[in-house]
Amino acid sequence: MKLLSIILPLLFDRSILLSSQHSHKLQSLHSLPVFHMPPTKRALLIASPFGGLQGPEHDVETMTKALQSNGFNDITKCVAAEATRDKILEKWRELIDHTMPDDAIVFYYSGHGALVNPHSPVSNSRIQSKSLQFIVPMDYDKSNAKGFRGIFDVEISHLLWQITKKTHNVTVILDCCHSGRMARNPKLGSHSSPKFLTEIQYRDDFDEIERKLQHDFRLEGDGHPEGNPFTVRIVAGTQGETAWEHTDQEGRWQGALTRVLGIALEEAAGKDISWHTTMIRVRDALAASS
Repeated sequence: MKLLSIILPLLFDRSILLSSQHSHKLQSLHSLPVFHMPPTKRALLIASPFGGLQGPEHDVETMTKALQSNGFNDITKCVAAEATRDKILEKWRELIDHTMPDDAIVFYYSGHGALVNPHSPVSNSRIQSKSLQFIVPMDYDKSNAKGFRGIFDVEISHLLWQITKKTHNVTVILDCCHSGRMARNPKLGSHSSPKFLTEIQYRDDFDEIERKLQHDFRLEGDGHPEGNPFTVRIVAGTQGETAWEHTDQEGRWQGALTRVLGIALEEAAGKDISWHTTMIRVRDALAASS
């Protein structure tokens, strides 16, 4: 199952407020007192400006403001030099550990996305003959034959299954290439920049990497051909497509998807508006800017 795909339709009508339905029941006056922690709105926001990208940190600022306007009060940021492979995975595991039932969770990433086609099929492999997609942490250039520093789609999927064991209210937003069909070149010439890698490091080792992924990750989602049914995905460019960052009216670099999504989320604050309705607005705004 690939994480980097179009938005899952199953949960597409979920309220954009990301508020959970409470299952708490009134206790009998004669029962022992029970203390219920209210659900928390948590987010992990990643900005990796690897390779000269100028917008990811501004993107995280935009998403922080948009999420806070929707009641998110536990926001963790991992940006710039801190956004290494190990630190991103550490922050994500901490998010899983802290998540409680009914919590609303958002994972957001802005940076490069990359795609590599394996040289040869791996026999009896769950990921046989499929391209490998990954996000690009800040220490990606430290990849070597002993350790690849990208974070693969199957690794992200594994973490998503871990967190949806605790809550079924999870949204993933990926403003990078090779992640879903939405953003296009805003046609701003020198004021726009693609968010993909032109060269893949250690391509010759990807057959071995593929075998290791097969060994390390037996996803619980294998029984769900459409992916994790408890996760909404909002993504900027399907496999083989390009996501873009560009300068806004104030001269700040920002991801095309993030800029429009941030505006839509702030306008939706406090209203019972579904992701479906909001993303139609986002798509229309992106189309108008193309």
